[in-house]
Amino acid sequence: MRAWTEKVLAYPALDGKRGYGMLVTAVEKSRSPRGIRVELTHVSDEQGGRAHTVLLPLPIRPGSLAAKFFAAIGCDIVVGRSIRPKQAVGRRVVARFSQSPAEGEWTVTAFEPAGEKPTDPGSTASDAPTA
Repeated sequence: MRAWTEKVLAYPALDGKRGYGMLVTAVEKSRSPRGIRVELTHVSDEQGGRAHTVLLPLPIRPGSLAAKFFAAIGCDIVVGRSIRPKQAVGRRVVARFSQSPAEGEWTVTAFEPAGEKPTDPGSTASDAPTA
């Protein structure tokens, strides 16, 4: 009887010109460096199982990478409102990557919606700014 073997393969190279569907698998607050640590996993067969960790700097400001991430999962980015970061877990986003020329590391540089629109995206009406 022939032994069962599986070949170990490298993931295909990422392409900085396209977006990749990702599943948000974890969101944690980081004290040092200060930010929101987001774990993402590719959902495509091509990159399936490949994971990335992104540190989103705090505070969340309009136009920042953190704001783009939360907007991509459906949160309204309004100055003075609060966001519940843990509500991102289980949501899908599209992430775009760029490669650092010096280190060769791929980092997330942009987020876009993945096409789903949650009914409660994480912004709370009770946190709306008062006049």
